[in-house]
Amino acid sequence: MFSTLEGSEIATPLGLRDPDEHHWPYVELLLQIPWLFVTVVKRKKHSSLRRQLFLLYPEQLAGIASGRSADIESAVLVTPPHMNGSDKWRFEDLTEVWHCVDPETPELSAYIYVVATGREYSSSLLEANPQKLIRERQIYTAVH
Repeated sequence: MFSTLEGSEIATPLGLRDPDEHHWPYVELLLQIPWLFVTVVKRKKHSSLRRQLFLLYPEQLAGIASGRSADIESAVLVTPPHMNGSDKWRFEDLTEVWHCVDPETPELSAYIYVVATGREYSSSLLEANPQKLIRERQIYTAVH
């Protein structure tokens, strides 16, 4: 979950932003969980606009991938130290995301992330055993 303070909002003139858009100088990550750093390209008739998104939920990535308003140029999995086995956050190119079922708690969503090195990370509310997860459907695959 990302957070920021209302009082820190940057006053950007309407001509430089969409009416429902707000600008912030920072966001804070409240939980030590994986998240996605995604670059999308919005193409218009004579131009294109690249934007970077911080996404918390894999379904958000799937929604962008299946939509027509923007193309995913790259997706990076960002993992906390306790998940990647190092002493710092790690950014790795994402190649696949799978929605999974944990047979012990089928009502809760679980995910397997596959990065470019072939390493797999799992994420679930109850820290499910990755070997027990059943891959139900692929919700993202990188296009190269």
